[in-house]
Amino acid sequence: MYLLILLLGCQKAASGPPAFTVPVVLGPVQRGPAVVRQHLLGELTSLAESSVAAETSGTVEGVPARVGSPVAAGDLLVQLDPAAARIALDVAEARLAAAVAELKGREAARDRLEADRARLGKVQGSQPEAISAQVLQEAELRLQEAQAALDAGQANQELRRAEVAAARLELARCSLRSPVAGVVARQDARIGQRVAPGTVLVEVVATGELEALLDLGEGQAGQISLGAPLTLQVPGRAELGSYEGQVGGVVPAAESRSRNQKLRVDLALPPSGWLPGMAVEGEVQVAALSDAVQVPRDAVFGGAVFSIADGKAKKIPVQLRYDAGAMLVVEADFTGVDQVVVRGNEALQDGSPVTEVGGAKP
Repeated sequence: MYLLILLLGCQKAASGPPAFTVPVVLGPVQRGPAVVRQHLLGELTSLAESSVAAETSGTVEGVPARVGSPVAAGDLLVQLDPAAARIALDVAEARLAAAVAELKGREAARDRLEADRARLGKVQGSQPEAISAQVLQEAELRLQEAQAALDAGQANQELRRAEVAAARLELARCSLRSPVAGVVARQDARIGQRVAPGTVLVEVVATGELEALLDLGEGQAGQISLGAPLTLQVPGRAELGSYEGQVGGVVPAAESRSRNQKLRVDLALPPSGWLPGMAVEGEVQVAALSDAVQVPRDAVFGGAVFSIADGKAKKIPVQLRYDAGAMLVVEADFTGVDQVVVRGNEALQDGSPVTEVGGAKP
């Protein structure tokens, strides 16, 4: 009896505690055609900004365009009191009307004298003794004086027309209008404010000429080429639509803080409602592959992935080809491998016993 107990005890001691296994979660290995895209974030900026300054002195009477207001080219931004300019225009137009009437009178007088001179000439031609040389000379002199008065009247009329044009321009300068279609970025005019010529009152950022500047990490710069297809959209604003374009350029100098470079996209015809300063996100096509092998990002640890064979981990070295966001395009020997470890791989070594606790089927 004692011998039986001793033998059982030795057998139990020889078997030892059960071996420790690592719980893992598996993810699929995807094979086949793939379009690799990079997801980038950035901001919309304007290629044109206009500062609108007063061109005449006056008192601000109205401010119809406020900060943030969209404006079209020619829209009123600031209205100065036009009363004095309107009076000046009325006076100039009255002077022009008087000059026109005076010129007509001088034209009529010149025409009469010209007719008289012609009549005297005919009489002298047929009856030389009837018209003396002095009479002809006096008629010629009167005609010359009438022509000189007419010329002066024409010059006076042009002067008055110029005065009217200047008065109209001065009146127009009382209405400050937007030179471009855009958004009011700054509005310094206040009703009742007295302004002098040259005082900048409004700044308008053009919306028709936009560019997107997207942050590009150090590891992403070499994967994106000029002309690569790209889709832009405003985060959280699906109603504003999207923009299909191409990569226009890469700013080569990296920022000192983030070490990010900038990817530039020119927006020839931006969607309605897209404004400078808006955040924007882009999907840039990096490559179109006919036969790619992709694994989940979390599967790659220390330059390798782990597959499962006969309840044990098998380490497979991988080489990264493209970062496709949630999936990575890699080169590796995945013969017969359809799933890899995506959780628990940090605790694995080649040959480690594992227990599958979840995962997606291929």
